[in-house]
Amino acid sequence: MKFILVDLDVSRFTRPGELETIYAPLWGILPAHWGVVPFHCGEGEYVPADADPEARYPLVDNPDLMEYLRGRLAGGRAHVFLHGYDHRRRDGKPEFAVADGLAAKIRHGCEALDYWFGARVRAFMPPNGGLCREGMIAARQQGLHLIGRFSFDPRRAERDFQPASLWNFWRRQWFMRGHPDLPFPWLMRSSGGAELDCTWLMEADSEEKLWGIVDGVRKVGGIFCLAVHYWELLRTPSAKAALIAVVRRLADSGGVEFPALDAVLPGRACLGRPDRAGRSAGVADARSDDDAIQRRVSLRRSDDADAAPPPAPATGGLPR
Repeated sequence: MKFILVDLDVSRFTRPGELETIYAPLWGILPAHWGVVPFHCGEGEYVPADADPEARYPLVDNPDLMEYLRGRLAGGRAHVFLHGYDHRRRDGKPEFAVADGLAAKIRHGCEALDYWFGARVRAFMPPNGGLCREGMIAARQQGLHLIGRFSFDPRRAERDFQPASLWNFWRRQWFMRGHPDLPFPWLMRSSGGAELDCTWLMEADSEEKLWGIVDGVRKVGGIFCLAVHYWELLRTPSAKAALIAVVRRLADSGGVEFPALDAVLPGRACLGRPDRAGRSAGVADARSDDDAIQRRVSLRRSDDADAAPPPAPATGGLPR
């Protein structure tokens, strides 16, 4: 079995010490995979009360966090993927459950992370697990693989149906009949990308319940992806303790790998190289073979490690 931990909601409001508190006991076992919100809005239960709900706060405006993230990425201990654009709910629904300029958000969000960290983003997990059909199409067009569980029910309009959809539906249904309490432990491939199912840590309310799920996947093999919110772990010490205990039990049990997400996703990784000052080499290096990106977005290079993110695509402004 391959075990992958994904940690969500890393944003301008995250403090390096919060992440280090969680991962200090785990660094020798597994890499961190941080789902980044590049331009978080000023609302959310983990956002400071004095933040402006109508504003967007770029990740790069937190220099301490940027230095920490770049250092962990440069050391190979951590990886980043896209977790929404601003995390703002619309019409009471999650950000990517409403068709509202989603292609531009995904494109600009990826370009910002590419530029800041010099690493091509290859995965996307929508905020709150909500994704409409337009969002799935936009993610695939950007070349992103999806993390989460998305319905095959056409009435929910979460999926762009392809020839592979029927096969993936049958495989998942067949597995769930025999293992109703387990996530689907294999990639579901289709044209444009793959999907990786995941389990939410907070749904397993005890160490033994979490171990039962993990051990069930270990017995059948495949991939087990566990999703957490770092801020929930800080508020719930029992959940943090359960996570650490289960990871250590897996490491001691043998037969379990803790790979980087990039290693299990289809296709080749495309990572940039930090320069000697620890700064991002930028999307111009990471995508030297992609002239279309270079023409569409004019990236500003600077000696300042916290240079401004790339501008919004010229195809149109992003919706509020």
